[in-house]
Amino acid sequence: MNKKKTGLFKPEDIDFDTKILDFIIAIADEGGLSKAAEALYLSQPALSRYLKAVETSLGTPIFFRRHQGLALTPAGKVFINGARSMVHLEQETLRKIQSEKQNRDTSVRISVQSFLIPFFQAEISPAFSSAFPHFAVYTQEGNDRTIREQTSNGSIDLGFFLGEPCETPYFFQKSLLDSELVFIAASKSPGLKRCRNSSFQLSFFAGEPVMAHLEDTFLSRKQNQIFTENSINQPDSCARGTIKVLTDLVKLGYGNVILPSKAADLPRDRTFSLNPPQSCSCIAAWCRGRPLSVPAEEYLKTAELKFKNEFFA
Repeated sequence: MNKKKTGLFKPEDIDFDTKILDFIIAIADEGGLSKAAEALYLSQPALSRYLKAVETSLGTPIFFRRHQGLALTPAGKVFINGARSMVHLEQETLRKIQSEKQNRDTSVRISVQSFLIPFFQAEISPAFSSAFPHFAVYTQEGNDRTIREQTSNGSIDLGFFLGEPCETPYFFQKSLLDSELVFIAASKSPGLKRCRNSSFQLSFFAGEPVMAHLEDTFLSRKQNQIFTENSINQPDSCARGTIKVLTDLVKLGYGNVILPSKAADLPRDRTFSLNPPQSCSCIAAWCRGRPLSVPAEEYLKTAELKFKNEFFA
């Protein structure tokens, strides 16, 4: 049976939303119903009904009724302290939401893998800031695993990293640039001499010192996988570093490492395609549960254009 609406609330209907809490806090602050009702622009009878309903719902008085006004009971003091905390929490939460909305409307937060940072700082971010001077860009650096986590939980607007595109329920992704993975031999490698006498085989380099990528990165995992699949035992690495560090070492004659072919001007006489072919992509990613803001959309468009026209041009 449906209950008839009488236009009056019942004590059990009180849910202590912050409006009701504000009413009770005002009574405590003003020390009486009359002044509180005036401050709240409510009639005193209406405010009195709210107070009575709250006390009935709690099962205990909040105020002592005295000739000189109202005073908090011990239970009332507990209630008011909790009420103030709840109202403050709501206000602070709303403030943070408003601040977040304002930030999303005027800025973009990106996380970029170390190898890509120079290109973003020199080309993409300046081009974006020139086109949209009223949007701010906040950039942080990380490895691909960290950036994937940040993208999944929405703590950044856009993530850029090297990897292999794959379906994931946590974030959308777009490949901005594909690059073949190649093996670069050390200039004094015995395996390199064998390659010059016959076709390249990765097994020629078994047992030789290798250069390693930073741990917990896509290229580190990929190189380990390829070497393992080709039964190459990996002794202690002779060097470990970022793609930029390893590329610089390659130019000095070091090698025995797998790098993206577009990483730099690699020495052709020591660079070999893998069999079967392997590749990686520069990936842009964003959280599925967090639609791109206008600044993020424009930044992504700028990145796509720059990668298409200028990356390693």
